[in-house]
Amino acid sequence: MLRDLGDLLIVEKPAGVLATAHDWYPRLPDVAGAINQQAAKGKPELQRLGISKVWSVFGIDPEISGAVLLARSESAAMFYRNQYGSRKLSLVFSFFSRNFNGRAEFRCELPLARHNTRPQLVVSRRRGKKATTVFSLREEFEGFSRWDVTTDFCRLHQIRVHAAESGVPVIGERLYAKSARVFLSELKPDYRERPDKPERPLHAGYCAYLRQVMFSGTSGEEVVVDVSMPRSLQVMYRRIRQHRGNKSENMLYSEG
Repeated sequence: MLRDLGDLLIVEKPAGVLATAHDWYPRLPDVAGAINQQAAKGKPELQRLGISKVWSVFGIDPEISGAVLLARSESAAMFYRNQYGSRKLSLVFSFFSRNFNGRAEFRCELPLARHNTRPQLVVSRRRGKKATTVFSLREEFEGFSRWDVTTDFCRLHQIRVHAAESGVPVIGERLYAKSARVFLSELKPDYRERPDKPERPLHAGYCAYLRQVMFSGTSGEEVVVDVSMPRSLQVMYRRIRQHRGNKSENMLYSEG
């Protein structure tokens, strides 16, 4: 858990887990459901925190880690969900790409719709729903780029689709683009392979995470929640900086 705001719990979701159940991923566990199951069994750790049931506020791709909001009551859930639905909540994702499309700042507003038969999104101007993602280049390296993307309402897979359609697909993306994972052997000139140990990617999953959530609490106070970069993604990031150099002329952001 990151923070306890009384009516709201802010927890860090790992990759491979849903924030809330979704029909595209019927076999994956979800954070809210798992907590409620344990609370129903009277788990002491949850009892000490006064947690009897939680309601999720929004969902993000299970492949992406980051902060999620869990309300302690239905009324609190309605308050924060209304804020989210009214575009008053801001999400900032950070991701790595092998590409740079020549634009340091841009918006993608391609409308998105569910595929008729497959668990994925498609761009559709006829039946798609409004979706806006703002891209900001944080760093550019030789063959790689690091981005922040901001949205006030994030549909499942939105970041991945908009990134791919904008020419900067997320590293590790296989559904909407074919962006290979990063291996040390491609970065380090004197890399020596061990015959007894197959090389693994520096980061096994999607090279993206939800690093910041901003919203207003029930008393009107502004709440900013920051999440650190996942450890294996930090390793990949350090290796890229070490072996590919930084081409950015102006560093507008600190590391994180």
